[in-house]
This record gives sequence, C-alpha cells and structure tokens, in this order.
Amino acid sequence: MISYEQADHVIRRSKNLFELADNLEHFLTYISKMPNKKQALLELYRQMDAAASFNVIQAEVSTTSYNIFNMADSIPIYLKSYWTFQETSKQNIQVLTDIIYGIRSKMLPPQSPSLSIDLIVSLLEHIEKRFAFLSRILKESPLQILCLNHSHVEWNSFYSARVYDNGTIKDNIMLLRPRHETDCANEFIFLHEMGHVLHTRLTKSLWTPPKSFRLVQERMFLDGLGASDKDASELFADCFAIASMFGSKFAKYNPYQFIDKEDNMFLMLYMAGLIKKWI
Repeated sequence: MISYEQADHVIRRSKNLFELADNLEHFLTYISKMPNKKQALLELYRQMDAAASFNVIQAEVSTTSYNIFNMADSIPIYLKSYWTFQETSKQNIQVLTDIIYGIRSKMLPPQSPSLSIDLIVSLLEHIEKRFAFLSRILKESPLQILCLNHSHVEWNSFYSARVYDNGTIKDNIMLLRPRHETDCANEFIFLHEMGHVLHTRLTKSLWTPPKSFRLVQERMFLDGLGASDKDASELFADCFAIASMFGSKFAKYNPYQFIDKEDNMFLMLYMAGLIKKWI
C-alpha cells in the first residue's frame, strides 16, 4: 500500500514542473505492479487536494478576489487544474501520463524575466480602479494566479478554467516567462489573460466571447468577422488589454499603437459597459 509520505513526496518535493513530471513518473512506475493501484492514486489525489487548499491559505498574496502563488506553491494547484479523479486506475494513469508528456514536450526553462508580484498587484489594482473588475467579475470566486518559472514552446502565458454544471467557475492564470522572440511586454500578456477571465466569467464558456463583441469586430476588425469563437476570444482578450492600458502609465506596453484615440476610447467604454452590467 502506498504511504502518506510517498504521495506527499510527489507533491511537496516538486519545486518546478520538471520535477513534478519526474516525481509523477517515478510514482507511476512504483505503483505499476501494485494490485490496488486505485487506492494509491486516490492517496496521491488526496495529498494534491490538501496541498492545494493549504497553499491557498499560504499564498504570496491572498485577497477575496485573487491569490498569487510562487512556483513551488503553484505545483498542486497546477496539477489539480488538469486532474479530476477518474473512475478507473487506467483512466487516472492516462491522465497523469498526459500531464507528464505535456510538461516535457511543451515547457522550457525560463527564457526571460517575469512580472514581479508587486507589478501583478499594481495591474490588478489598476483594472479595479478603471472597471471595478475585482469587485464585480471576481466577487463569486477568487482567481488563482500561478507564477510558473518556465517558458512554453507556444504560449507566453495561458488561462485555464473549469465550468461546473451549476455555473460555478474555478479558473487560473498560468503566468509564464515569455519566450525570447516575443514582441509583447509582460504587462500586456497579463492583461490579455485577464481578458480571458472576463469573457469566460461572463459567458460561462472558455472560448465564447460575448455576443455584443460583434459590434467591436464590425467597427475595428472587419477581417475577423468570420473568425471562430476561439479566435474571437483571443481578439477579445487583446481588446481588453488595450482598453485597460489606454491613457494609463501602462500604455507604452500596448503593441497596438496604431489604434487611434477614438477607437481606444470606444474599446474602453465597451469593456466598462460589459463589466458594469455584471451585478
């Protein structure tokens, strides 16, 4: 039978995602010849869940609207984002195997500096002051912000959300270190991810922008009218970042400098209107 210490080792002794992948692989190898694999997997799941709950209490920054986690404390929350306990041992092992593969095939050592926690807080305070974002959009469930000490082969950062049948949303921003070749500032990348938080919490769907966003597309992005919901959601997230930065000390980090003042104001008023309707 798997011990508490063995399961705990996988979670608490993983200080980055590469170590998590290695420890998960060792764990799966260890239980491969056990007659009761499901009990061992359940113990690991319980340790992950307990560590994730404990780390929320111990977060670097903890508020009623959001929690910010350092790399080590992000580990159980990252794992929990991708693993829901399955009915059979085979299914659980496949999920964990996929997580190991995803880390090893997609994650990279850090290639650039990350946003400081103080700057993340400053950006969040800014969108609260401009849009009442935290007090309206994040009032039902705090957002988890994971500061991962990794870069990624495809993304500069990413957003993960689980929408439950009752409409409850549990979501995370996985804040990565941008790749060397990116032309986006960390500030814009973070606000882009907050744009995904906004449309997901409004529509209760990860890749569905609000229907009213078509008005923005018709005014500013005619070429994108036929885009898929996923592509439109990416554009929405960019537009939120643009609207957030306009006229602020963060405006210099906006890569869409070609957008004129009138359209910037239109985007800001559009986003403000969306958020104001969120009661």
